Amino acid sequence: MRAVVKRFADAVFAAVAPRGPVYEFGSMEVNDPANPEVGNFRDIVDGLGLAYVGCDMRAGPGVDCIQDLHALDLPDASVGTAILADTIEHVEYPRRAIDGLQRVLRSDGMLLVTTVMNFPIHAYPEDYWRFTPKGLESLLKPFAGVFVSYCGNPLLPRTVVGIAFNSPPPAAERLEQQIARWQQQENRRAERVAQRTQEGA
Repeated sequence: MRAVVKRFADAVFAAVAPRGPVYEFGSMEVNDPANPEVGNFRDIVDGLGLAYVGCDMRAGPGVDCIQDLHALDLPDASVGTAILADTIEHVEYPRRAIDGLQRVLRSDGMLLVTTVMNFPIHAYPEDYWRFTPKGLESLLKPFAGVFVSYCGNPLLPRTVVGIAFNSPPPAAERLEQQIARWQQQENRRAERVAQRTQEGA
């Protein structure tokens, strides 16, 4: 996963502990030299002592179970936490996928979504969408509780993130604080990088 995604997950899980089993959709490990990975959700979830299932539409490293997000072959209310880390932009029919995820999430389930906006096209195997924060908020409307944020330029964010719950979320105030802190830290980090780049020019 990208470093910014790892830090977002850490912020969320510090406020609301994930529930098992944890299913990551889009779990196949892709070696992209332009965006080096900094760990994976399997290690995070294993460290929490929860069951983890890595799912993708095709077999490969990091994949335990083949699943099509357009037609999930999982029982209702069987997933405690669903993770789509930089995956939803690769799903041709995202609303269908979100409907399926809401069906398989438990009543106390949580969905964590991250996606890119200001980012090159990257075909794994296809790249369909870029979601603004409002676009992601609209996509997650069926859920009882939704938190959406971003980092980067407000007019062209690099990363857009969301958390959704099937029932009113626990520790909502704490979660909002953690997400706001994550956003501030990421924006400061981006400013430092931009400053170093200008100084080196």
